[in-house]
Parts: sequence; C-alpha cells; structure tokens
Amino acid sequence: MDEHRLGLKPVYRRVWAPRGKTPLAWVRPRYRWLYVYGFVRPGTGESEFWLLPTVNAVAFSEVLGRFARLRGAGEGKLLLLVLDRAGWHVSGRVEVPEGVRLVFLPPYSPELQPVERVWPLVNEAVANRYFRDLRGDDGGGGRAVPGPCPGPRDPQAAHPVPLVAQNEGIRIKGYQEGFL
Repeated sequence: MDEHRLGLKPVYRRVWAPRGKTPLAWVRPRYRWLYVYGFVRPGTGESEFWLLPTVNAVAFSEVLGRFARLRGAGEGKLLLLVLDRAGWHVSGRVEVPEGVRLVFLPPYSPELQPVERVWPLVNEAVANRYFRDLRGDDGGGGRAVPGPCPGPRDPQAAHPVPLVAQNEGIRIKGYQEGFL
C-alpha cells in the first residue's frame, strides 16, 4: 500500500515526430492535487486504487477501514499491509481496523514496496494531456477531467511547450464517493 500524487502539473513524455516538426503539448501548469492510494497484491497482481483529495492520518484511516470492510478483514481473516514510514502511516492518529496489521519497510527502501512499480503506469495515463480542472463529484475532491485544448489566441489558454511522450497507461477507476 502506498500513495501517489497526481494533479494539474503536467507530466511530459517524449514522442516520435516527423523530421523537422517539433511536437507540442498544450499545458497550463497549476498546483492542485489528488492522491492515489494504491493496494497491490504481488502474488496475483490484483490491485485497487482509491482517489482522495488529501493525504493525512485521517484520510489514511478512512481508506484502511473501507479497504478492510471490502476485503472482509476481521476475526477470521487477517490482512497484512506493507507500508513505508510516511508520517501519516506512523501517526498516533491512525485507526487500524480489526483484522489489519501494518508491516513497515526499513527506511529508504522504496525498491521493496511492490506498488512503487505501478506509479509510472499511473503517470502514463495523464502524460502530455491538458486537464482543465479537478472536478469533485461530492465537492470533496475528484478526478482529473480532460478538457478541450484551448486555442493559441485565448489569453487564459495553456501555452505550448515541446513534448518530452505519448502513451496511454492504466486508468484510475474514478473517485470514491463519500470520503471526508
């Protein structure tokens, strides 16, 4: 289990282009974020992603509780979650549900975290794309919604920058309603 920041700051990737043509990506950098909470089961490759507007001990506790309920954790079933030592993971305010045990990785060892390999795929889904805003289904956050590429004469428009990739990776399955 880990979290990844995703937002309106553009993710650039290289692309092929005809000789003599400079490919452009329309961007409008802004610093608004959503956080992808990812659970990966290394043995089967099964994964689950939750989108939330924030990352903190309260949000982490809420995700843990909902994940435990969905997976049927409790007296007869134990879930072990491998985590890094982010401040919100080790906070005294974290409420760990019954049937869930947190196993912490040694410091500075992201290579041991299975979900770390997924984050480049998440970035590929939004690489070289313009997003108008983050829309919240509940007003508490939301999913990045692609917007039309604005015209070059629009003073509020995004500005072109050379593309640095174009590839469709995995898509995040949407905003989990009812959070926070």
